[in-house]
Amino acid sequence: MAVRSELSEQKLGYIREFVNNKDPKEEYKLIQSIGTGTYGEVYKAIRLRTKEFAAVKIIKVDAKDDVRAILQEIQTLRECRHCNIVQFFGSYFRNNKLWICMEFCGGFSMQDIYTNIQRPIEENCIAFVSRETLRGIEYMHKAGKIHRDIKVIGVSKLTVSVG
Repeated sequence: MAVRSELSEQKLGYIREFVNNKDPKEEYKLIQSIGTGTYGEVYKAIRLRTKEFAAVKIIKVDAKDDVRAILQEIQTLRECRHCNIVQFFGSYFRNNKLWICMEFCGGFSMQDIYTNIQRPIEENCIAFVSRETLRGIEYMHKAGKIHRDIKVIGVSKLTVSVG
């Protein structure tokens, strides 16, 4: 039995409820790939209207995909407003690709810092990063949200000065 590659009208309906119908290329210019995530590739981009950097996750949506998990991520980002959580800019759907656009966190993740410095990270730096990360988690938990994939590599919103 052949698997249909087209998205069902039901899935398209779910997606259209959550996304902007504009062409994302009118709002963002992709600069370079910066990584691959659970669902797709992440790019550094420029928001054309504001000229600020953005992170754009592009997910190819196939007929076999459970879009509810992806749309739940969008809904969670949309609802979270906290200085220690990346800001959601918008989402778009074009040519079976879902674009999730959010604040770009330049700099280094804690894993980058740990891997690249030649000495232990100072205790006050660890305390600061831990405190700010926990403030973001506390905000999410008070809002009834749970993030199931927190790891050192993902802690990068903070600007940390080492040395």
